[in-house]
Amino acid sequence: MSTRNDIQQGLKNELHALEIIHRFGWLRPQEIGRYIWPGSKHSEIYGVRIGLKLQKSKMVIARKLPRHCGTALVLSRQGAARLKESGINASSGKDIGMSVGDSWIPKKTWEHDLLCSSFLILLREKYQHKKYEFCSELEMIRAYPKAIKIPDGFIYSDGGFSAWVEKKKKKKSGPHMRA
Repeated sequence: MSTRNDIQQGLKNELHALEIIHRFGWLRPQEIGRYIWPGSKHSEIYGVRIGLKLQKSKMVIARKLPRHCGTALVLSRQGAARLKESGINASSGKDIGMSVGDSWIPKKTWEHDLLCSSFLILLREKYQHKKYEFCSELEMIRAYPKAIKIPDGFIYSDGGFSAWVEKKKKKKSGPHMRA
């Protein structure tokens, strides 16, 4: 591959990474790598590399997650502007969570969000040959702001298969399950 093609592919991958961060609100580099390079044994390493590159170019803001769960990447103003240039109505994710001095506290649902986003991306990776796609909870909230109930994710394929994903903390039975 020529240097020009490598540069073009790198820019395409960066844009793809910004887009997937926008779709979820925030992601760890591991999930970004699994999304862009599904099935590659080096996908997580590639995700870390692209995450560092985006941080260096100030397209994303890195936030440390509690309990050694990694780094969350959110869109910066520059990253949102780059997506807007390509026709995606994005905004900065700098207000996700709360900044206190030099530290950052993620929103209360960060573990739930991480589990759901990881699950959706892993499913997409596992069934990549079947061309499954998904909608994140945030995408559905943006599309249907007045909806009463939004699932944590939705998986679909051109072949007509679809399923929604819902993660709950509490075991439910009887009347609670029916509700």
